[in-house]
Amino acid sequence: MTDIQTLKDMAAGLRQKQKNLRADEAVFLKVSGLNEEIEKASQEKADFDEQLIEAKKVRDDAKARKAAAVSETTSRIAEKMNQVLPFGEAVFSYDEDEDGKRLMRIGWKSDGKTTPYNGLSGAQKQIFDSALMLVLDADIIVVEAAELDPENLENTLIELSGLDKQVIVNTWHSLDGVSVPENFVVVGV
Repeated sequence: MTDIQTLKDMAAGLRQKQKNLRADEAVFLKVSGLNEEIEKASQEKADFDEQLIEAKKVRDDAKARKAAAVSETTSRIAEKMNQVLPFGEAVFSYDEDEDGKRLMRIGWKSDGKTTPYNGLSGAQKQIFDSALMLVLDADIIVVEAAELDPENLENTLIELSGLDKQVIVNTWHSLDGVSVPENFVVVGV
């Protein structure tokens, strides 16, 4: 009877082992499926990484072309303004920081010091704005020169007299001592 019992115990053990092996097989199949999904996800990630790298290259190239175009334009603006400014030079700079924030700086450099546009005095803004109107190719340039002292008024008139534009200069100052170029007509009110 012990042989029969031993055989029964062995058969029960084999059935349990078979059950355990089937459970292990199911787990193995799940893990195998997960591994395939992980591999597929890794490949998709690699593809997305490549697309991201390419998109960043395209973006950086576009930023570089934009910066070059803006730099060339601002250089031309400053160069043209400098032809009319009685002293100093117009300053335009364009940058972009790491966060993509655009930084446009406009100012006037004189005596080695650059003053931002918002820091210019009223008289300086009048002169600067007049030069900017020239760059923008205005047909009629109106200069509100009430804040210009006689020296700056004269220098501005001299620079503006060389333009092939209609120029109107308004001031309440006396023109005594100011050399008005002959192509200007002085009208007193």
